[in-house]
Amino acid sequence: MIKIKTSKLKEMMNKSIKGAGSSTVVVLTSMLGIKVDNNRFRLITSDVNTTTSVITNDVEGDLDVSVNVDIFSKLVGKLTSDETKLSVEDNTLVVKANGTYKIPLIVDENGIVSIDEPNDIQGEESEIPLSDIKSIRNFSKISLSENSDYSSEDYLFSYYCGLEDTTITNGFVATFNKKSIIKDNPMLIPTKVIDLICLSSDDKVKLIKSNNSLQFVSSDIIITSKGLHNSNEYPITNLKSVLDTEFKYSGKIDCDDYISTIDRLRLFIDPYDDDELVFDFYCNFVKITNKNNSSYEELKLQTNEDTENYLEFSCKVNATEFIKALSSVPASEVDIYYGNDSVIKIDCGSIVHIISLSQDDEEEE
Repeated sequence: MIKIKTSKLKEMMNKSIKGAGSSTVVVLTSMLGIKVDNNRFRLITSDVNTTTSVITNDVEGDLDVSVNVDIFSKLVGKLTSDETKLSVEDNTLVVKANGTYKIPLIVDENGIVSIDEPNDIQGEESEIPLSDIKSIRNFSKISLSENSDYSSEDYLFSYYCGLEDTTITNGFVATFNKKSIIKDNPMLIPTKVIDLICLSSDDKVKLIKSNNSLQFVSSDIIITSKGLHNSNEYPITNLKSVLDTEFKYSGKIDCDDYISTIDRLRLFIDPYDDDELVFDFYCNFVKITNKNNSSYEELKLQTNEDTENYLEFSCKVNATEFIKALSSVPASEVDIYYGNDSVIKIDCGSIVHIISLSQDDEEEE
């Protein structure tokens, strides 16, 4: 019989469930592996591409079974007992906590099915501060695709980890972070892998790479995955060229002032206006207006231009994306670059966001 504190089991399960897949065809993605040996207790989940092992030590006994991850996780989430006991009886997992619960084990013609843990990868090792990985994730959220399902354009769900920086784009916004976790060949790493290793409680994690395989290792979670195969198709050259785009004008803006202003003006955006506001840039201020010009505010703009040659510039900006950009930089003020009809740039030094500008139908034609 395996005994574990319920609070610890809940903590582990909350992490492990994030590694499970959602396929209705591949049975593996709905399975939870429970393994205990050598005083190590592991919960194992997989989405086929990535396997997650959540670990705790000092648990005695031996166990190697798999159950439905949804049922087990929901049960654990509702337990209030101090301790949970696990045992196997007649092809069922017996869970004793507030009461006694029996969950069918996953079996086949050969008996009880267990999830194989990936072998340790042998390759180049590096130690990475977890704070660097969290920085890459937290400051890049604006550029993450909202659709979590993989498509033919896998780069929309992955980080392009270069030698000097990390890039991510959803096709509308691109983010460049000057932190990098790769020391040799660039690699596309799925966003889910980065999210999962950020669940570790360690200050530093080990990254092991071998060809296209990678493994993040910490004391309480191990993530084994592969870089996406189409990294050569990633449009890094095009994105870098956008980063180097010349802008006619630049200035400095206060993030909080612009966030609160845009948040107020969003109340006056008509449903058919695609969440857009009009930004009119003048010599030392920006006038932000809803499309029908019924509501507006004017905000300070610290310009770096010669006022005699300063030209007014007007563009349509997606309100939500602009707020996200200002909210996801580690600075109270940012440099804003404008005057290009296609994009606008937000730069705080370590983080750069490139936001596509909205175009009128007539302009697109």
